[in-house]
Amino acid sequence: GTAHLMAISGLHIGVVAAVGYWFGRSVGILIPAIRTRVAPVLVASWVAMCAAFGYAALAGFSLSTRRALIMVCAVLVARLLRRGTGAAHALVVAFAAVLLVQPLAIANAGLWLSFVTVGVLLWSSFWRRGGWGERPTSSDRGSVDAWRHGDWPGWSASLVRYSRTHVIAVIALLPLTLTLFEGHSVLAPVANIVAVPWVSLCVVPPLLVGVLFEPWLPGVAAGFAQLAAASLNTLWPVLTYVTDLAWTLPTFSFDGAAVLFAMAGVFVLLCPRGFPGRALGWVLILPLALGQPLRPGAGDVWFWVLDVGQGLAVVIETRRHVIVYDTGARFGPRFDAGRSVVLPFLRRRGWDKVDKLILSHGDNDHVGGARSVLQGVDVRHVVADGAHFGSAACEAGQAWRWDGITFEVLAPDAADIEGALARRGNDASCVVRVVGAGKSMLLTGDIEHVAEARILERHAARLASDVMVAPHHGSRTSSSLPFLRAVAPEAVVISAGHRNRFGMPHPGVLARYALQNASVWQTATVGTVEVRFVASDAKPRIAGFLDHANWTRRSAKSF
Repeated sequence: GTAHLMAISGLHIGVVAAVGYWFGRSVGILIPAIRTRVAPVLVASWVAMCAAFGYAALAGFSLSTRRALIMVCAVLVARLLRRGTGAAHALVVAFAAVLLVQPLAIANAGLWLSFVTVGVLLWSSFWRRGGWGERPTSSDRGSVDAWRHGDWPGWSASLVRYSRTHVIAVIALLPLTLTLFEGHSVLAPVANIVAVPWVSLCVVPPLLVGVLFEPWLPGVAAGFAQLAAASLNTLWPVLTYVTDLAWTLPTFSFDGAAVLFAMAGVFVLLCPRGFPGRALGWVLILPLALGQPLRPGAGDVWFWVLDVGQGLAVVIETRRHVIVYDTGARFGPRFDAGRSVVLPFLRRRGWDKVDKLILSHGDNDHVGGARSVLQGVDVRHVVADGAHFGSAACEAGQAWRWDGITFEVLAPDAADIEGALARRGNDASCVVRVVGAGKSMLLTGDIEHVAEARILERHAARLASDVMVAPHHGSRTSSSLPFLRAVAPEAVVISAGHRNRFGMPHPGVLARYALQNASVWQTATVGTVEVRFVASDAKPRIAGFLDHANWTRRSAKSF
């Protein structure tokens, strides 16, 4: 819960702006030539704004930096215009300004984390002070007077108030953090109580002073940088220890109703003392924190063809087991579909293990995310070509049965693995047929016409399937008519990137699917495709995440 301190965060920009405001106000008051011409508040606002801009420039005007800068400027501009803007009004203006400058920021988690935190702290202040933006009450002024006269017991009251602020922020962010990050650190408020003042006072200020001295006195600048490094090195073991404790509150239910209940619970918890039923707020949060996701019934099986762009990743769930078939592509050292799509999906479904990981073949768009999956979750068994990740080879004839569901491997045969077909990576794909609840699904990897003909020759009687994942993402070199006639799918799911450079799915292939009267579901247009085989249903249930009609039905059902 302290990652926000290790970046150029809104907190740091706020500290810099506050220091600039204090400095500008002091100059405006102490220098008569300025005081007689310009109000100190105007000088303070201009200096604070310049300081915030300078700090944001040092940070390269990143997305989060610009958001925090806009929030600061919304308040300072109001002061410069001598507008009597209350805190709530300023927050709304800042939110509108951020969306005006960065419309796509509305899809950024940081936007909601920032504004919810500030809004909740203002909400708490509203109850404590009796109104938005009011002057301190007599008790608050008494605390200030106590500080001025060296009344040290005021420190304990201040510490309580400071700790209370962190607890309020943590409670307020519970629904967001549980939803966005699949968990919440129980020790986050404790870590932040120590880390926030330490980083804000002992790490950031020496660095900024060092930056100021760098052009003229590099030696002095280096000394301040070393001081900041020493401060951070002192804090780091503490954060490492807290992290190793791993006291994390997991979450398993991402039902829309559970999130709304949790938000209502937070609102109730943050109401003032004496509010009726305040303790029930924790009860309203429990469904989100402890709710278990629905699982397939006995003899049922559910599939998700995940939207991983140009690639393939399929998650298969039975009553007590989960299988991952391919893991999408790796796009660079810091981004792959396994880390960004497959692992978050598994966590949201409440799985901390994978019973079997099947990698159809060695192309990047199918195995690029495998290493991240292996590192992020306990994988009991890996099936691939034998050369990757210490896995067992995929070979025709392999079969197993879990929770009443039959899994059988149709290709490649042993002769294919050792022969010329092995050198054709796509045609050596691991083809798996899943049979359950009186229905079947065919997972085909990237097989093309040669492999399709081999499979048709050897397993024609076992190919018929209700649903098929399109071979090779709908390439024109796959989905031959004889193969499609043997499979006779009612529905075909195509996992391909939107407007991909390969032109997949090919129009000719789509025409062949139309000849078979098969409905086509493309992840590029409907997102993740969910297929459910339920024993009580005669046909498979199929839905795309972005299918609006189905989305409406799901929302109604969740409530």
